[in-house]
Amino acid sequence: THLMVEGPLIKDTLTYILTGRTTYSNWIFGMIDDKALSNSRAAFYDVNGALSWSPDKNNKLSLSAYLSHDAFRFNSDTVYDYSNRVLAFRWRHFFNSRFFSAFSLHHSNYTYDISSHQIAEEAFVLSHTVNTTGLKADFNWFAGKHEVNFGLDASRHGINPGTYLPDADSSLVT
Repeated sequence: THLMVEGPLIKDTLTYILTGRTTYSNWIFGMIDDKALSNSRAAFYDVNGALSWSPDKNNKLSLSAYLSHDAFRFNSDTVYDYSNRVLAFRWRHFFNSRFFSAFSLHHSNYTYDISSHQIAEEAFVLSHTVNTTGLKADFNWFAGKHEVNFGLDASRHGINPGTYLPDADSSLVT
């Protein structure tokens, strides 16, 4: 299933767009006669949204966000989860018809988890994360037949390669 709505909030000044998707896979798995498949699960959803604001002819600001989640298991209790979250802000400024800039700030968070709950003594969650935060400044100058581009791009990446934790009080996982 896919849904999208968009439109102006203030004519020629403030607009929005919102989209979302999901699946009916679990319902379909339940209808299959094969036990391994009918005990399996697969699901996802994602949501996108953006606001754009043009306060005047020389400036445009936008804020966008993205959220997604996927989870599946195949005839077992081990669940595989993936999630992604992104937030971005962008400002475009036109100094004149020959010189403009774009500044952006963004943050993303990606997680990947594997978990098992079937045997209480062995219940665990194995988690991985990647976080990125960045700032970018781009400048474009049109000088006659030539175009000059310059700027700055800085990012910070935080990576957790894996955390293995018990997922129940009775779990023996250390």
